[in-house]
Amino acid sequence: MTCGQGGGPEDGDSRTSLVFVGMSADGVPEPATDLCSRSPSEEVDATFTGMGISETSDFPVGSLGGIPRCGRTPTGGGAACAWAD
Repeated sequence: MTCGQGGGPEDGDSRTSLVFVGMSADGVPEPATDLCSRSPSEEVDATFTGMGISETSDFPVGSLGGIPRCGRTPTGGGAACAWAD
């Protein structure tokens, strides 16, 4: 999505939006059970499948651990990334 000064892509501004969604299931039994039933890689795959994300690639994390993965959005104009640990 690009955002122009008037709030829409029709303004010709090429700035790109970034949306970050973070979550923790600590202390919330139902999501914790679901999240803990799969590996971090499986969790990212399930999320991307539901979003229609394709052509995924993993990236190195060094000592941080986890699975950082990005792929192309269904519209082909953007990318989505997820990091599960």
